[in-house]
Amino acid sequence: MATSNRTEGCTTSAMDEAASEGHFNIVEFLHENRTEGCTTIAMDKAASHGFWDIVQWLHENRSEGCSVNAMDQVAYGGHLNVVKYLHENRTEGCSTNALDYAVYCGHLDIIKFLTDHCTEGFTTSGKNHALDRNQIEIVELLNIHDDLPSPKRRKTVSIGQ
Repeated sequence: MATSNRTEGCTTSAMDEAASEGHFNIVEFLHENRTEGCTTIAMDKAASHGFWDIVQWLHENRSEGCSVNAMDQVAYGGHLNVVKYLHENRTEGCSTNALDYAVYCGHLDIIKFLTDHCTEGFTTSGKNHALDRNQIEIVELLNIHDDLPSPKRRKTVSIGQ
């Protein structure tokens, strides 16, 4: 039986999905052998799943970058090493979702890092979630950083007054 290489090509989804699933060797192969590249989804999803090696490689070898979803989702996933890497090496930052997600999941180490290094703040929803779950240490930490800006929190406070 004869074999031949296929010529149909692929789309950016190929590298996006490979990065999302942690298939580092496929990401490298596509980079070296294809021209389609990837989108910001590649780094966003690799970060959200904690694939630090892929996040680092994409940062160093590709120009697409990521979106704020990368930091938001990695905070949800609880991967502090990736949170730190994104903070130190990327400029996209995060939204209030990052801290809210870390609170929802009880990732105290990430909550501490984000409150110390980021200014996006958190929403009333995040703090209420910690109160409802009796996460005293998280509530106390959020109280210390209650001065972090958050349009959603300010809006909620002004409505209640």
